[in-house]
Amino acid sequence: MAYIDAPPTLDSFVYAIARDQDWYHQMAIEETETRIQHLRKTDEMSWIPIYEQAGAVALRQMQEIWRLVFAAKPTEWKYEGERRLLVQSPQSDTAPILRPYPREAIKEVILGERMVDHYRVQILALMKKRYPEVPVRTARRAKGVYTLVID
Repeated sequence: MAYIDAPPTLDSFVYAIARDQDWYHQMAIEETETRIQHLRKTDEMSWIPIYEQAGAVALRQMQEIWRLVFAAKPTEWKYEGERRLLVQSPQSDTAPILRPYPREAIKEVILGERMVDHYRVQILALMKKRYPEVPVRTARRAKGVYTLVID
């Protein structure tokens, strides 16, 4: 988790270029391997590490953007020591991916102000049934500053 004093500035153009470069270098590796295997162009083997290195640079750029988008919070939350598990999923809907946690792992639940109402109702019902002693609060954006207010 990155803790920052101001909202991240992200450039979707930089991400698009990095994604294109990652794809290009993966294709270049496959094509080079095919030429080596089927056309016996073994002199092209030296290109594979170059393509791998360039693809890795593009992937690191995309990962940095993912980190800023999905794993950055205002500095005032640093005390949490939060860790986030980012999972790529083939799901194309917005349904949550549910994971079980031991009771003692859940100290507090903070819901976002823009959470869809039916998810909020489901979570509140689940918390009341299984974790009645755990406080459930709502985080709201403060007006005019990069901070949150938790009710």
